[in-house]
Amino acid sequence: MGSEKMATVLEYKCPCCGGAISFDTDAQKMKCPFCDTEVDVEAVKNMLDRVGDLDGCNRDLIDNAIYCLNNGSSYRAESSLRTLASNLRHAGKSYSAECVERLL
Repeated sequence: MGSEKMATVLEYKCPCCGGAISFDTDAQKMKCPFCDTEVDVEAVKNMLDRVGDLDGCNRDLIDNAIYCLNNGSSYRAESSLRTLASNLRHAGKSYSAECVERLL
């Protein structure tokens, strides 16, 4: 008997319509099939960088999330983004934390 693995499907919410979005490998972005909104994790990273909210650890977390999304590991990406949002909240950067949480 071969071992069977159970796939875990994670649902990310569209920031515009609330529908389930998934990673579009062709576009390299999260995309909503209902309203066609594209959510670019790289754009969120650039925004956090511009406002100075990416220190070494937080930069590693978002880079890891991007790497995981590009390689089909949405569970690990979600874990990195949740940790990043928590770090930002604890540092008093609630707006940046909310931006990251919108990706979840």
